[in-house]
Formats: sequence, C-alpha cells, structure tokens
Amino acid sequence: HYHLHVVYVPVVEKQILWSKRCKDKALIGTVKETVMQVSRSKKWASKPLLDDAGKPVLQKNGKPVLKKSYSILQDDFFHYMRSAGYTDVERGERGSTEEHLTVTQFKVQREQERLDSLTAKIDQKEQHLTQTSKTLSKKEKELAAVQKKAIITKDALIHARDLDDIGKRTFLGNYSLTEEELSALKKQAAHGYMMEV
Repeated sequence: HYHLHVVYVPVVEKQILWSKRCKDKALIGTVKETVMQVSRSKKWASKPLLDDAGKPVLQKNGKPVLKKSYSILQDDFFHYMRSAGYTDVERGERGSTEEHLTVTQFKVQREQERLDSLTAKIDQKEQHLTQTSKTLSKKEKELAAVQKKAIITKDALIHARDLDDIGKRTFLGNYSLTEEELSALKKQAAHGYMMEV
C-alpha cells in the first residue's frame, strides 16, 4: 500500500524586461529572460458543496459553502488516474484531519517494524533452541541408560565365563557351592534381571 501526495502549485511564465537603467537604449522594454514563477492569483477554483438533491449547501448568511480547492484537485486527479487505467488507485478519505508522518517519524516507524520483525525471529530461534536442548537432554539420558546397560552386559559376560568354574559335582549328581560361589551366582542372577528390565 503506497501513499501518494499530490501538490498543486500554480506556476506561470513571467517575462523580465530590461529596465531603463540599461546602458543599451535599444534593449529597454524588451524581454531580458523568461522565468517560471508561482502565481498567487491563479489558484484552483473552489466549487460549491452540493447536498444529496444536487443543490448548493448554504451558510447561515445565505452564501454557498465552498468545497476546498485542494479537495477538488484530489477528486479530479483521482478521476483522471482511474480513467487512465489505474484502477487500483484509491481516493483518500475526504475531510480527514489525520496528520501525516514526518520523514523522521516514518523512518522511526519503519525501524520499529524491522525491530519487531527481528525480535519475533529471535523469539522463534530461542524456542527452536529450547526445543533442541530438550531433545538433546532426552537423547543424553537415553545414551546414559544404554551405556549403563552395556556395562552391566559386559560384567554379566565376564561373570558368565566364571560360572563354568563354580561349584563341584557331588556323588549323587548335585552341585555343592561355597558361600562365595553362591554370592557370585546371586550377583549374576541380579545382573540378568537388570538386563531384562
């Protein structure tokens, strides 16, 4: 959305003549130069304000209320642009007293919008970082659990080799264990249970 300011400045050509003080008497009264000058007399004509019936709106003293010439210029420019094919041009709000921004205010507003945009991006990145940190923390816990299981498995394998040497076979075919061997066997069973969990 763009905002276009149209300013009407009545300009006329003014001829500057050679004055009587000119040394060359043949030049006196002839055109010295032509310049463009703002005219105070050639203003945009004001038109009477019309009511819904098309009749002029009158003041208390009976004189017609005049439409501001600048408003007429804006209307005429709008209609000209529309007839020239610029259908996306819109007429500003009539009678609006809304103040326009100064260049500095406009730049400050633009910078504020840019700051807001960057702040939103930073917030989004921080949320992404927080989510990534949570995921990383979860994965680290999972890794620690896997490493713990690996250590238990390694210990179990080492102790499993020792089982071959535990106990002595009795005459009746049973095994007899020492107290230390029984303790080692219980420990091994506990490791096996931990592996299942």
